[in-house]
Amino acid sequence: MGGRERMSLPRREAVRHSDWSDSTGCVRMVIMGPEKCGKTTIGRALQRHFRRDYIPLHLEGRDSLKRCRRVSGKRIVLLDEVFMFSETLRDVASWSQVFKSMQERGCLVIVIIKTVTNPEDAQNNLPQFLDSCPKIFVVNYLKDELFQCCEKGGLKDLKGLVCHGADVNFVNEKGESPLHIACTRGRVDIVKQLLVFDANPDVQNRQGQTPLHNACSRDVATNVTLDTTDSTTNIDKVDDDPSMHAHAATQFSDETIKTDARAHYERKEKQYRVVTQHDEITQVLLNAGADPEAKDNTGHTPLHVACHKGNRAVVVSLLRMSPNPDVQDRDGATALHMACERGDYAIVSLLIMAGANKEAEDKKHTRALHVACRNGHTDIIKYLLGSDCDKEARDEQQWTPLHWACENGKEAAVSPLLEVGANIEAEDISGFRPLHVASGHGNDKIVQILLGRGASVKAKTSNGEKASDLAKRVGHQKVVKLFK
Repeated sequence: MGGRERMSLPRREAVRHSDWSDSTGCVRMVIMGPEKCGKTTIGRALQRHFRRDYIPLHLEGRDSLKRCRRVSGKRIVLLDEVFMFSETLRDVASWSQVFKSMQERGCLVIVIIKTVTNPEDAQNNLPQFLDSCPKIFVVNYLKDELFQCCEKGGLKDLKGLVCHGADVNFVNEKGESPLHIACTRGRVDIVKQLLVFDANPDVQNRQGQTPLHNACSRDVATNVTLDTTDSTTNIDKVDDDPSMHAHAATQFSDETIKTDARAHYERKEKQYRVVTQHDEITQVLLNAGADPEAKDNTGHTPLHVACHKGNRAVVVSLLRMSPNPDVQDRDGATALHMACERGDYAIVSLLIMAGANKEAEDKKHTRALHVACRNGHTDIIKYLLGSDCDKEARDEQQWTPLHWACENGKEAAVSPLLEVGANIEAEDISGFRPLHVASGHGNDKIVQILLGRGASVKAKTSNGEKASDLAKRVGHQKVVKLFK
């Protein structure tokens, strides 16, 4: 559209809404001369189709509003002058084509068209002229105006647009509604006003995402505190100081890990209160009835999205609405899988306390502990082990959590598993044991740990290779030396 002008709406002191609209809230007609129309959004659009004079009779409302007159039972807003159409625009079908294209681009204005031979006659006999108008086109403001309000913030403009008939549930080429845009941009006041105007909080875009999905994907600074009867813990300090949580044990003994982790896990039995700087938009949407379990095209719920983004306050808000924390996406992953993938210790704790299934499997039979070990998130590994997660769980490759920890290469992720008795001789479908995995990936420090635990150096894969053979074939000389 080129440069956009700020929309100018009728001043309330000049004319009341009831004076220039009908029962539907839409203006019946505003007549404007062509020299003024060229400066408007609709006028510029029309200029692309016609080279000569034209008169779009549309809702624009300038300071030149003079008076209201009742014509055929309707209030008509008059501007300074009335210009009739030139020969170029005699064909009503041509106008139909123009306004059809405008509709496709999201216009929303009532337009009345009439061809005359003598403009002065129409000026002098306006009622008869209006009564004889052969065509009424219902189009609207360019949708760009509405979406621009929601993106950049413009509460007054938004109210004016809606009062003049703008559809708050209109969707753009991506299937996004104004509410999607406002949520993405973090326009709290716009979100609230759109909901007042009955915007649909569950409308889905082409990816199946609702405005709540957009709100949950925003990066928000949050400060979440768990208040229980016996302690208060600032979750945001977990990443810097995991020992602030009782279950973040500094010792690797089986009993210590289990006892401390269980103490934290059992807090879910107590009444707890969440004090947080809520993501206000999320809370507004939930209060308006947005579905907290709506799925997008990948099967992600808002809880999946919030866990993936690490939005702790949003996770709290969603859990307070009691959605099922074990909803699976298209790949079978739950919110807990997402939190373990990201490595957000605080969100993992929140989900477990809310009753999330620690042993839930995705379509590849991957569990939360597998994910934590695969990514080397040591604190989460300790927590899950202490919460009695199965340390010998098998995925579709028959890999155990220890296999994944050995591939990852972080010895700190391997040690907690060994401390609780993980089987160092577990075989996958190809006969690979943890020592084979560590050797094949050149993780010499983990190889040392496993050898120190008595891992078999003679065990062979289904291809007949020992761990030392794998290291030699791949060229990990440091590992090869450990077997000599």
